[in-house]
Amino acid sequence: MESEKHILLLATGKDYSLIGSQEQQIGRDYLKENKAKIRAIIVTNTNWQNIGLLADICREIGLPIPIYTSYQSKLVFSYLFPPLRNKVIVPEKNKELKIGDFVLSFVPLNGYLLGNLGLAIHYSQSSFYFLEGFIFSSLLNNRLLFSTNFWPDFQQFCTQKRKNTYLITSY
Repeated sequence: MESEKHILLLATGKDYSLIGSQEQQIGRDYLKENKAKIRAIIVTNTNWQNIGLLADICREIGLPIPIYTSYQSKLVFSYLFPPLRNKVIVPEKNKELKIGDFVLSFVPLNGYLLGNLGLAIHYSQSSFYFLEGFIFSSLLNNRLLFSTNFWPDFQQFCTQKRKNTYLITSY
């Protein structure tokens, strides 16, 4: 997500190094050219399509950019990407966080991956809700997998909206 002055990188993409990808190279070149604008990397879950290029992107950009993710994802990163462990920040749920031109809030979500996060990005008059991999199912009532505070936390998360609201989800 990009404003005139700042970039938030939402996931880093799959690694296509074995087969090559012109689109991926264009994106990487753009990030290198605009690395001074990058304020943070946001990883909502550890699906390989979200973290496949995390180490490469961090190395190519070469800046001390924070990586925001869940506690569970931080544990995965500590194992997969030891050099990045000091860059990982676990945000508090439903607490607004200002990064550059953007105001973010996070909420734990159920889903097919442990540590899935919902992300709200508020910018100017708009709110963007990213609910990737979020599953409305009987799992919501599974107290072993999900917090008993899930619905109140999720409702609070959804009330922090601006004039224009957009929902981005998958699955």
